[in-house]
Amino acid sequence: MDGYNGSGSTVCCRPPSALLMKSNSPSFFVVFLVATRVLVSVLGAYGFVWGFAALATASLSALGVGFHDAETAAAIVAFLLFPLIFLWVFAVRSLSVVCAVVVGGAVLMVVGAWAIQHSLLV
Repeated sequence: MDGYNGSGSTVCCRPPSALLMKSNSPSFFVVFLVATRVLVSVLGAYGFVWGFAALATASLSALGVGFHDAETAAAIVAFLLFPLIFLWVFAVRSLSVVCAVVVGGAVLMVVGAWAIQHSLLV
């Protein structure tokens, strides 16, 4: 703890020159990591949820559920899924894991939805 030694008196642990040399501005790398995480949380979560909604709608339609009922059910679950993905992006320590799961999951779900829709229409 800087400035308190436990006996009631304050103690400065750093010389004044060290305080003057400390930079308060974050480095470019830190700003880049935060900006990337924000973009992945917003756009990646949207893509993930969009892929989920497309896959759920196509899957439920293939199982015989009416299209509008399937679409409504997928939208309700997607509405609950978006904030979970959004918050999960900030909770995970590794940005590469976040990007792999969010972007990879979105791509896989969209491809799966496309394959199911293609098999229903052909």
